[in-house]
Amino acid sequence: MAITPNMANVDGKPIIMTADGTGANPSVITLPQYAPKIDLRIGHPVLAIYAMDNTTGVVITFEPVHEQKRATAPGAGEFSIYTSSEIQATNAVGNALKVIISYIPFGTQQA
Repeated sequence: MAITPNMANVDGKPIIMTADGTGANPSVITLPQYAPKIDLRIGHPVLAIYAMDNTTGVVITFEPVHEQKRATAPGAGEFSIYTSSEIQATNAVGNALKVIISYIPFGTQQA
């Protein structure tokens, strides 16, 4: 039986979440269904992304300075927020990613 984390009362408080990225370049990173949405009302709600290549074990670090304009294809070493639950990040080798993401959530809503 799976346990769904209780994400109540997280509005504006940075949280850390794990997620999966696709095996493509750019990699599409989708938050888990139970995760609060990213707060798109503020400038840089994603505080950090640590992405590990599931095949090679190489870790890529993304910080707010690497963020591109919303819904814009990211270039080398960059990421872009597409929706409140989807981010795309550079993944030059195109392998599947395991991701740890720190972001500022919006409210207590869940998918």
